[in-house]
Amino acid sequence: PSCVSDCNCHPAGVVAGFAGCGSVPAGELCQCKDRVEGRICNKCKPLYWNLNRNNPDGCEECNCNKTGVLGGIAVCDTDDGQCVCKPSVIARGCTECADGTYDMREDNLFGCTDCGCDVGGSVSNICHKTTGQCPCQSRVTGRTCKEPLQTHYFPTLYQYQYEVEDGRTP
Repeated sequence: PSCVSDCNCHPAGVVAGFAGCGSVPAGELCQCKDRVEGRICNKCKPLYWNLNRNNPDGCEECNCNKTGVLGGIAVCDTDDGQCVCKPSVIARGCTECADGTYDMREDNLFGCTDCGCDVGGSVSNICHKTTGQCPCQSRVTGRTCKEPLQTHYFPTLYQYQYEVEDGRTP
């Protein structure tokens, strides 16, 4: 019988060449790798995830993007590595703005700014993630697609003529 199985130590979490239960200080059961914790070396320490036998440290770093995480704390789920992102930030490491937002900033509580694409002038409310440029309809321009091209105009209520006398009611 192996020393790891006698102590019930997690094989991925113990150091290579672990000599067994009797080789550790009193009160400890297993000798964990650097980034591993728990009585039987079965959990990644905070800021680490993905316990793996082939990793000499036991777990990988979270690698959370500090600009995109909530509260500036780069902690992640120890199983799937998902960082705790700000509301408008996505991806495992909080590295991308969600659709409909752009310009990730550390001082923005939501993480990214709303695109603000004009409903009538843009093709979609999803803008470029860095510049915030919305996809405009033809002959429409501007970051949010609110301005007509030069020599063009948007008709307003002043350009429409309605005759109330021609209206009908049911």
